Amino acid sequence: MKYQLWLHFLFTGCFCLPLGLIPPTPVLATHQPDHVVKSISTYDQYMQVGYAKIAQREYRQALVYFQQALAARPGDRQAAEAIRNLEAYTQPGSNVIIFPEGRPSRTVGGGSRVPEGTTNKEEKCFPDEQFPVSLIPANEQDGKQRTTSEHPQFWFYIPETTTAIPRLEFLLRDDQIPQNLYRKTFEGGAKAGIVSIKIPTSEAPLTADRAYTWKLSIICDSSSPIDLYLKGKIEVVKDPNLYSQMQQTTEPLDQAMLYATAGLWENFVSILADLRRQRPHDSQINQYWVELLASVGLAKAPSESP
Repeated sequence: MKYQLWLHFLFTGCFCLPLGLIPPTPVLATHQPDHVVKSISTYDQYMQVGYAKIAQREYRQALVYFQQALAARPGDRQAAEAIRNLEAYTQPGSNVIIFPEGRPSRTVGGGSRVPEGTTNKEEKCFPDEQFPVSLIPANEQDGKQRTTSEHPQFWFYIPETTTAIPRLEFLLRDDQIPQNLYRKTFEGGAKAGIVSIKIPTSEAPLTADRAYTWKLSIICDSSSPIDLYLKGKIEVVKDPNLYSQMQQTTEPLDQAMLYATAGLWENFVSILADLRRQRPHDSQINQYWVELLASVGLAKAPSESP
């Protein structure tokens, strides 16, 4: 596993990606697309054209195609997710795409063996009342993070602490078996920063459509019987229609938009972080990163390139 820690970077904002000029009226899709291979299902045709419209920045048309796909396959998760993410910013007067509010809860105590008379451990460890948070939003419907990666990368913000954190521990667990799949312990620090944890390709790949629980423990005091932790769930999804469009999309920011529409925020955040390293002076990418951080309530911390 690898991890990276970048110090002091976060500005005010709420996460958004400009969508360009949106036509004032939607374009209704009342017939099957003519330019899609007829051998595939009606549902697949509409999903593929919907994703193609996203790549072309034709968001109202994309929304209608996804609605047609959902009508062809009622209850479909991929179509419903795309519709939810598109409806928010195809309303009159809207021109942004926004992260969903759902995300793993902030740090909580990991046990009950706290000596009487002590103050809240969170306050002692994080005096500024700013707590660790996952940078990858979770699905609003079931609280899970989603990704297409069989070896995903997890992103966390660790705020400034009263003293250096002696240890952080990351654990990934299979909910179905259940058993621990991956565990890594590493040293922390006292300054604010971002930690990225990638499951190495030497580890067994995660299985699609299966839930996995991750846990990041923050050991603020090595002599204490408890620790603090963040906890969440992640699921690998396979969407052949999205994959098909990805093969035709070469610009990373366009790929990021496709992942955002599909609610695959692990992919989105990882692409954006990579672009920050590759294009450190790109003002647009830097602004997106600042807005991403602000979207999870990190508006007060300073900003610095990773």
